[in-house]
Amino acid sequence: MIGKICKIKGCKNILKKQDGTVCGAHRLRFMRHGNYDISPNWPNLKKGKAMITPLGYMRININGKRVLQHRHIMEKFIGRKLKKGERIHHNNGNKTDNRIENLQLFSSNAEHMKTAHRVMWDKRKDRYSSETITNIFNALKKPSNPKINCFCGKPFEARNLCIKHYSWVWKHKFI
Repeated sequence: MIGKICKIKGCKNILKKQDGTVCGAHRLRFMRHGNYDISPNWPNLKKGKAMITPLGYMRININGKRVLQHRHIMEKFIGRKLKKGERIHHNNGNKTDNRIENLQLFSSNAEHMKTAHRVMWDKRKDRYSSETITNIFNALKKPSNPKINCFCGKPFEARNLCIKHYSWVWKHKFI
């Protein structure tokens, strides 16, 4: 099988050991779209028409390269390429409304979450008060005692902490 050419008309890719009768590119295309043809939206995109991505953003073709429209508009507005971690927020929540008045640039995802999505930021699971963190460290300092519970009242898993608080300590590399 190695060295043969893909069976798809017009494809000149050489098959590898793990390939059957079609090349890896066509196999992936079949898994994504259910057929070996190119994505149905690609001809429209090649002609310069915009398309909507599965996440709801507008994608356009700029000099043969597919780019997200809101990122392209922001780059033109600020006069430079966007840095790797920079995020753009749609103020009205409509991902297809790419007017510059509706776009807001953030330097990082953390800054974006803190300001634009404050409710989600505040609901994060691992946010503990300083009192809770003090209780966790005090429990870690004590010698393990199998007869006591975690300071929250749940049975302890290890080092005088329940599974929830022990996982937090492990995640933050305090042990």
